[in-house]
Amino acid sequence: MNRFRHGIPWCGSNHENLVMHPRDPDRDQLIRKALHRALWTVLCTVLLLGSYSRSSEFRIRVELHDLPESIPHATALRKPDPPSCPPGDPANNDALSTPAGDHKVTLSWKASTSSGSDGKDIHYCLYRTKGGRVQANAGTKTKSPCVNCQRVTLEAVTDTIYKDDHVENDSHYCYVAIAIQTGNGNPSSFSNQADAVIPPRKEAPFCNPPGSTKTTVGATQHGTH
Repeated sequence: MNRFRHGIPWCGSNHENLVMHPRDPDRDQLIRKALHRALWTVLCTVLLLGSYSRSSEFRIRVELHDLPESIPHATALRKPDPPSCPPGDPANNDALSTPAGDHKVTLSWKASTSSGSDGKDIHYCLYRTKGGRVQANAGTKTKSPCVNCQRVTLEAVTDTIYKDDHVENDSHYCYVAIAIQTGNGNPSSFSNQADAVIPPRKEAPFCNPPGSTKTTVGATQHGTH
């Protein structure tokens, strides 16, 4: 007798084994049941594989993040360099060439009335002479605003106070200030002139011309007698 046993599990459940005999009158019915269970087995297998696939999606997690936009470096607003003061007369005749002594002169002045009127900075340049008033340069041969004068500030300053350390003993200096506006570099007219006697002593001032009413620049001398 040819017998064959065909065990068909259904989604993991235990089902009885079907024993079919070639001459069994219920053979066709058993075959139909076997095919029916086989179809269910295939369906369960597909469903189980699908559930395994879905569960695996939760085991591997991938996170996508947008890259942050590159932030350009902030550009620091840099103030323009201060303009150079026009030269003394003759050229390179600067107060720095005078050796520093025991005395100093502190100069102070009032700010220009046009400062900031058009959004541009006002800078100041100082000049001096020894033994006489500072004379304005009326010619065009040199770029110096004065004649036979020394430039005290190589670069224009924005403060309204300056200390001159390079003064000689037994000297009488006359100081003057001019204003320069950034952008055009055109110097203003002279301020009043300030006397500085080194060392401090009683001596008649002569820097300002007679009848002058300007009181823009002042000089204070201090040091060792």
